[in-house]
Amino acid sequence: MKPNGYVLYEGPSLLTGKPIVAIAVGLNQNSRNAKTGGMTQTYILCQDENPIAAVNSGADASICGGCLHRKNPLTGVRTCYVRIDSAPNGVYKAWKRGVYPVLTDWAVFTGKAIRFGTYGDPAAVPLHVWQNLAAYAGTTTGYTHQWRAKKFAGLASFCQASAETADDVIRANAKGFGTFRVLPVMESVPSDSFHCPASAERGKVATCLTCGVCDGFKGINVTILAHGSSGHKYSGQR
Repeated sequence: MKPNGYVLYEGPSLLTGKPIVAIAVGLNQNSRNAKTGGMTQTYILCQDENPIAAVNSGADASICGGCLHRKNPLTGVRTCYVRIDSAPNGVYKAWKRGVYPVLTDWAVFTGKAIRFGTYGDPAAVPLHVWQNLAAYAGTTTGYTHQWRAKKFAGLASFCQASAETADDVIRANAKGFGTFRVLPVMESVPSDSFHCPASAERGKVATCLTCGVCDGFKGINVTILAHGSSGHKYSGQR
């Protein structure tokens, strides 16, 4: 039986230099993620700590940079929608058991719909990894908080810039990025943005798989209300 996942990269994080691993899963079994649909998911993880420990120790800076949705060390509040105790931790444990072989043939992703950075920021991983995946994939989506840094400009071809403010949207657009802006749950969605059709407030009329807008190069500005189990904690303040 063919592996359900592969190791795409093992090496230093481009954000901190600490060892990380990037793994693609779901090649034989479609993801059950209701928002994305049956996409191949990619997880960027710290090598030395499981995702739960990494969040608590702050080591997740190696995979998430300075994302404001990380756990605040002073308040203990984390507003990231990703549940680290589920898929990320499961993938980490499987990797430690040697379940995922190192990828040798990028063609296994031919025609696949792939989410870049299901957990973790794609900027932590060398750009050529995403370029290779995109060369074979049918559909891709991705998001990065590192769009402000010139050295990550190449991600504009694959990722939406994660924006927090209207000014962020303007700045990211000027750098060639489409944007994805998370709004506090009580805030109004700007009329000049594309409201994510996979969101609960839009009635989940589409999935990331069927929508495909968040691929960076289309240059579309997308908004969504804060979601996930901790979405109600997000105030929008930086």
